[in-house]
Amino acid sequence: LHQEKRADAVHELLGMLKEKEADILAKSMGIGGGVCTMSEIAEEYGISSSRVYQIREKAIRRLKYTPRLIAAGFDWDTKDLAE
Repeated sequence: LHQEKRADAVHELLGMLKEKEADILAKSMGIGGGVCTMSEIAEEYGISSSRVYQIREKAIRRLKYTPRLIAAGFDWDTKDLAE
């Protein structure tokens, strides 16, 4: 049950981001599938790996102190967000 609650929280949080930010963050952290490298994501979007990293970091900053994420028990140090 706790895992389901966490998964719901994660999807709710991703919904707070712009579509591209949410997709890049999810893919880089393995949410809903396998983990993709920055290079793989960059190739998919036609942008540089550096730009993917910037977008990912911006998304993390936007969510970092979101009470819902903290309540879900997410730890940014271990990147424990995957379902």
